[in-house]
Amino acid sequence: MRSPDEATAEVSRPCPGHADRFCATPFDIEEVYWSHRGELCTFDIMVDEFGLGTEPMLRLATIIRGADTSRLDVAPDSHGRNIVLKR
Repeated sequence: MRSPDEATAEVSRPCPGHADRFCATPFDIEEVYWSHRGELCTFDIMVDEFGLGTEPMLRLATIIRGADTSRLDVAPDSHGRNIVLKR
């Protein structure tokens, strides 16, 4: 659960200065630190950068990568994750 001081701003396209204006950290858009790198999705990057590379987290990262990059061949569970989140 978020604290009352936290807020989320979602934008449909990158807006220069938007994150700075709200003291926020942009992610999952091109040309920012927290974004896709090569074959890896943002979740993969965060798991690695925060040192969360346990076997369950790496498995979850694989599932999320498959769904996020539309590469459902990466993990069979990726398709199910896509179905649940798009409802």
